[in-house]
Amino acid sequence: MTFTPVRVRQRNYNFDLSEKKKLLILARETSQASVCKLYKIPKGTLSGWKNQIDLDLDYEKGKFTMHPGRKSIGEHLENVIDSFIEGQEQGQKECSVDLIAFEILKFDPEFQDGIFWKTKKWLYPYLHRSGFSIRSKTHVAQKECDNDLMFQFNDYVNEINAALKIHPDFVINMDETPCYYDNRPKTKVVTSGSKSVNGAKTRTGDYRATVCLAATASGKKLEPFIIFKGQPGKTNN
Repeated sequence: MTFTPVRVRQRNYNFDLSEKKKLLILARETSQASVCKLYKIPKGTLSGWKNQIDLDLDYEKGKFTMHPGRKSIGEHLENVIDSFIEGQEQGQKECSVDLIAFEILKFDPEFQDGIFWKTKKWLYPYLHRSGFSIRSKTHVAQKECDNDLMFQFNDYVNEINAALKIHPDFVINMDETPCYYDNRPKTKVVTSGSKSVNGAKTRTGDYRATVCLAATASGKKLEPFIIFKGQPGKTNN
């Protein structure tokens, strides 16, 4: 294969596409260093041309194509991702990269060869391009109660109680909360201008008991039930 001499320019970015192709083919047949030295082209510039132009085709017949770039994932998959994120936000549910990756593989099991970690790796730059960011939580609020679901559950419990003839005194709602032995305040009163605020805790500062609070459906409050950490068969002091 013969090459037409390429006119040397003062600035390497003035080469047109046909000249770039000829130089890349010449570098493939000889060496990249010799072409860079002969035509005064930086190695980084020649490598950049190499990534832009596809030389895997039959270059002897002059069939060249520009690099196709990033492969499109399709509108259907984009709609699935956007709808899932929007639905999670409206439902006040957590939306993480893992959940989105699971949703993608559920929609298209062959995406990224069906490999979970590959899907996550692809997802990070996609979210960045789409205007999303992954951030730590700055505020955790109480989730709004679903009133319809609460009323349905209440009616369901009342129907069971009426069918089994269960007295309201035996329908109990119970919750538990930790109670620490050493109640340390989070703030401390000190002199203005103090450089540091020191605190102290006892050896049992992290020890706690579990307090159970319960009430019946008839409106009676039961006595608190306290659970201490211990071992079976031994008495707690």
